[in-house]
Order: sequence, then C-alpha cells, then structure tokens
Amino acid sequence: MRRQLRQTFGAIATLIAASISTSVPVFAQTVYAHIVNLATVTGSDGNGTLFTGSVCRIGLDNVSGCFPGYGNSVSQVAFKLCTVSPGAHLTYRYRSDSEIDSDKTSVIIDNSGACPVLQSTGFYAFLSSPGQRSTVATYEGSVEGVDDLPLPSGTVCIIVQSTSDASGSDADCNYDSRDGLFEFDNIQCGADLTTFDSGPNGWSFGALGAIAITERGIPVTGPLGTATLLLALTLTAFWTLGRRRHAAR
Repeated sequence: MRRQLRQTFGAIATLIAASISTSVPVFAQTVYAHIVNLATVTGSDGNGTLFTGSVCRIGLDNVSGCFPGYGNSVSQVAFKLCTVSPGAHLTYRYRSDSEIDSDKTSVIIDNSGACPVLQSTGFYAFLSSPGQRSTVATYEGSVEGVDDLPLPSGTVCIIVQSTSDASGSDADCNYDSRDGLFEFDNIQCGADLTTFDSGPNGWSFGALGAIAITERGIPVTGPLGTATLLLALTLTAFWTLGRRRHAAR
C-alpha cells in the first residue's frame, strides 16, 4: 500500500510540475495599447475627422507582415477604476478595424470594484467572477463613431478588451487593418474625462492572461487550480480504496 502511495504521488507530482511548466497564458505577446497621435503612424488612416491629438491605440506599428495593425492570438486590455454617481454615462469616440466574426473589441463594466491585476507571469487577470462583469458594447469590422452608454452607480472598472483569433490579421496578411484593433479618445466616465493629450490619466494597459478568480480561497484556474484538483482526486481515490478494503475484511 505504501509503495502504491509513493508511486501514485510521484505520478501526481510529475503531472503538477508539467501543468505548472506548460500553463503559459494563451495570448503571449507584447503590450499593444499605448498613447499616440495617429497622424504620426505611417500607413495608418490618421486622425481623420473623428480624433484630435492623442488617442489610446490598441495596435502595433510596422513590425512585419502587413502592419501597422495587429497580430494573431491577441488579448489586450486598457482599463481604469471610476467612481460613478447615479445617472452617469460613459461616452467616448472610437474606431475599430478588425476581421468580422473573428476579432473584436468589447467594452466591459466590472462591478466588483476592482480592475484586472498584474500577475507574476507579466499578464493581467480578472479577479472578479463572470457574473460581476457586463459587456456593454462590442465592435468588429471597420467602423467608427461616438458612443454613449449608461453606467451603474458606485465604483466600477471600465475595461476595453481587444482580442483576435489564430488567423486573419496583419501578421499573416489575411486581414489588413489600417491602424490596429481599436482606438478610443475623449472617454468620459461620469465627470472624469480623459483625452490622452496629457498622458494616461489613470488608465492602465497590458496583455490579458488566464482568469485568476478563486472560490473560498482555492484557486480554480491555472497551475494551482490544476494541482489542487489532482491532489483532491488522488486523496478521494485512496480514501475510497481504503474503505473498500476495510469492508472486504
């Protein structure tokens, strides 16, 4: 019995180690979101009639392929914590240029009172549960305009998340975006206005990795979640086996 225990826990340790070493976030890439005047981006559509001065751009310059634009398997976020009075709105100017039905940008309101948190992997992760996040707008294809959305009162996190799938982007030239996945400017949360002309004004930018929510303090995703699940299954199996052997005697 002890030998069997050693062999089984050795196997489980190997599985846990493999899980930890291979649990790399799906979207491994540099940070896309940054502040820039589109008039200075060679090959882009520039500011057009919509933007003036600097904007937040979720895209890259002429790095390879058909850039400027964006690559495959991207998950990027720009976010800011905001305190909202009753009846307040979220307004902003935006431009989207991404492959329809594959790549998109979503505006998300996180009602948990917390924004994504930077992990040791270098990627951001949601600490809130899915039920605490509401997608209030989604953009895909080539479209621009001005949006005005109602906000819940209290402390919320405004999140702009841009994602792309594994093919069809400026990296493989199967989709040619002129600027990138998304740009936005003059974003106002209640009385808090950000024009990006003087800097980020509290906005943070980064790549989004695995969700890091917990239930009762136990990780439910990522390497620790996998390790916890494997250990629980092993202990349950041996407990059941011990009971059966005891009953057989």
